[in-house]
Amino acid sequence: MANKLKDIIPEVDGIIKSPSRRTNQTAEFFIDAFGLNEQQVISERALYHSSLSTIMDHVQSLPAEWNTVLLFAHNPGMTYIAEYFGMYDVENVPTCGMTLVESNVKDWAALNNENSKIIAFEYPKKYSR
Repeated sequence: MANKLKDIIPEVDGIIKSPSRRTNQTAEFFIDAFGLNEQQVISERALYHSSLSTIMDHVQSLPAEWNTVLLFAHNPGMTYIAEYFGMYDVENVPTCGMTLVESNVKDWAALNNENSKIIAFEYPKKYSR
């Protein structure tokens, strides 16, 4: 999935993630694929089984110089994010599912569902044969 994402977005400025073992294992594939370093990875305990508002609080406080960010968290929070940005027909974002959200805001604090849209929804079974 990291390589599939790299085909869609060739550069990532940073990652914000839950510190769980499984999330760390998954994030490592993306860290390697995008060539990120320690300073580009933020680990937030609050993202473990968090609410939509908790996730948005952390996203809205990301460094302003980061334009493209990957978020690694857990359900039901990831499904809440997909629904918040307009993907109402999803019942569950599967493990390693990716909801790609695009926005033209200059400051993460301004990010919301009125100035952003989902541009892709990718998940492993979409590519399995």
